[in-house]
Amino acid sequence: MAEGLIAGWIGAICVYPIDYIKTHVQNGTPIQNVRLTNIYRGSFVQLIGVGPEKAIKIYVNQLALENSINPIISGGLAGMCQVLVTNPIEYIKIQYQLSNHIKFQDINIKKIYKGVLLCLARDIPFSAIYFPTYSYLKKSGNSSFISGLIAGIPAAYLVTPFDVIKTRIQSNLSLPTRFVDYWKGGLWRVAKSAPQFGITLWIYELVNTKK
Repeated sequence: MAEGLIAGWIGAICVYPIDYIKTHVQNGTPIQNVRLTNIYRGSFVQLIGVGPEKAIKIYVNQLALENSINPIISGGLAGMCQVLVTNPIEYIKIQYQLSNHIKFQDINIKKIYKGVLLCLARDIPFSAIYFPTYSYLKKSGNSSFISGLIAGIPAAYLVTPFDVIKTRIQSNLSLPTRFVDYWKGGLWRVAKSAPQFGITLWIYELVNTKK
């Protein structure tokens, strides 16, 4: 868990500016209007939550595999468990990224778990795709970074519609009316998630004390 925590923090801070841009793109802000001077706005919230999130994800996946559970199901379970941390952090982070004024005394369980079903619909298939793909690539002789990077590409892109819906609901915006708009920000998701997981899994194995 501690090793997953460290790896999650490092991976998140490296790609946070891309996440900032992704949120604005999915909410309809023209890319030229995104203020790059604010690309680390809300990053402190992300850092609070992303470490525990990645630690839970990695721990649950490994625990399930050690108990002979199918790799796809193991990944799905990992994605399901991480949502306990992911949804509240993403809700608060998005408010900061969009410069919405929030008071912590006004935050309650109902608010921070807004969009939780969509978060589950996004993160369960993401992890079910990601971990088996990562394991296959790793066993094929690729490095942890390359395996994590490549595995993150299909996992991140294929669940983009759920991410778009979740982001707009948490931002109190209406849903897109065109099918193509549900894939908006997909490439930014890949640009964020693929290197983030590549870095995270590389750091995790680097600091992992198990032999």
